[in-house]
Amino acid sequence: MNEALLYRYNHSRPHFSRPWAALWHDLGFSLPLPKYPLDIGCGTGRSSLWLSEESEGVVAVDPVAASIDVARQYLNGTNIEFHHVSAEDLSAIKGVSANIDAVVFSGSFDWVNTYQTHNSLIRLGLDRLPVVCFWSWFNTSDSNTRAWNRIFRRHLGALYGADANEVILKAYLSLDSARGSKYFTSISYSADMLFDFVLPFSYWRPSRSPWGGALLKQDIDIFINEWGSGGIVQINFVEIVVDGFLDEKPS
Repeated sequence: MNEALLYRYNHSRPHFSRPWAALWHDLGFSLPLPKYPLDIGCGTGRSSLWLSEESEGVVAVDPVAASIDVARQYLNGTNIEFHHVSAEDLSAIKGVSANIDAVVFSGSFDWVNTYQTHNSLIRLGLDRLPVVCFWSWFNTSDSNTRAWNRIFRRHLGALYGADANEVILKAYLSLDSARGSKYFTSISYSADMLFDFVLPFSYWRPSRSPWGGALLKQDIDIFINEWGSGGIVQINFVEIVVDGFLDEKPS
C-alpha cells in the first residue's frame, strides 16, 4: 500500500477527544498513569503518538508491515518503539516487555483473537495489567453524518470491522470489572480529507467496482455540495471506551 496514502489516512481520522492522562483519571483506575503502555494494533501510529505525549515510552505493535513502515518513517525520533508483530504472538517484544504497565487497544480489539492474545500476554507476564479499549464511530444522530456513513459503507462494503454493538459486547465479555464511557466530538472535513478517509482501504474489495477513486470522488462532491458550507462539512463521532482487566478465561 502507498505509504503517503496511509499517512494521509492517519491524519483524516478523528482525533482523541481527551488527553491520555485525563481519560485514565476518568476511568477510575486506582493505579497511577502508566509510564510504558503497550499499544496493540497501532496501525500507522496515531494512537501511539497520543499515548507518547504523556508516557515515558510506548511499545507499539501491528501485524501489517506497511503500517509499521509508515509509523517508523513519520514518527522517527519519538519515544515510541514499533514492532511488526501480531497480538496473538508477542514473543518478539520479550526484551522490552518488563517495562510495560498497561495494554491499550485503539480500534483494534474487534480484530484480535482474545484467547490467543491473552495467552500471549501470559507468556510475557502481562496478563493482569489494566486494559483500555477505544473505538470511534460515526454519531449518526444528525442528518449529515448519517448521509456520510451511507457513503462510507457503500464504498467499503461490509468488511469494515464489526458492528459497534458487537464490539462493545465482546469487550464486556472479555474484560473483568469492565466499565464503559462515551465521549463526543465533531470534526470539520474537506472533500480531500473525506477522500483520504476512505481510499486507503479500497483493497477491502468495495461494493462498487471497478475501483479507482472516481466514484468515491463523485459521491463526496455531491455530499459536500448538499451538506457542506464553503467546502467544509461537520462529521460527528462518538468515542467509546471500555476498560478493565483481561478475563482469566477469555471468550
